[in-house]
Amino acid sequence: MIIGITGRVGVGKSKATDIIQKYFGFVVVDLDVVGHGLLEKKDIKLKIIEVFSNDILDKNECVDRAKLAQIVFADVAKLVMLNSIIHPEIKKKVESLLVDYTNESRIAIAGALIEEVGLTSYCNKTLVIDAADAAIKMAVGKKKSARLKFQRSREEYLNRADYVVENSYDDDYYNGIVSVIKRLIKEQVGVHLV
Repeated sequence: MIIGITGRVGVGKSKATDIIQKYFGFVVVDLDVVGHGLLEKKDIKLKIIEVFSNDILDKNECVDRAKLAQIVFADVAKLVMLNSIIHPEIKKKVESLLVDYTNESRIAIAGALIEEVGLTSYCNKTLVIDAADAAIKMAVGKKKSARLKFQRSREEYLNRADYVVENSYDDDYYNGIVSVIKRLIKEQVGVHLV
């Protein structure tokens, strides 16, 4: 079983993956981690430098993600250029990881951009983590929550969900994740979990 865990910035996808990894034994493929790792690959770094110049490098000649974010989240056209470089590479890497994890019975692909990267078709079910805009701003701060305008709308995420868990940033969120994952496992194996 492969589930997609998605939702807008700051909704608690990482917390959800921590829960399902720790308590249900899922292997988690985190698109942010994959993307950050790819920025270190020479060929990808060179493509990014070609578009954004050496100004995005830190003193160790590595891509400075904060500098790059500052550029792309200030200009939609530049975000589109970055995504055209990195999204196909993320997809290839995730496809490779899925081959490596063929013997795993429980895999989660987690990230805000599962659909944009082209990974939805690999997911048996999609779990959307949702939260109100005000709650997101309180949880992650004004600067990071400003990235919401660059993502699909809340409604678009919800319309593509097989399951939704509302994050109210309290214990109910944990219980909601556990409940949905138990239901998914039950559907997969046809047994009742307590």
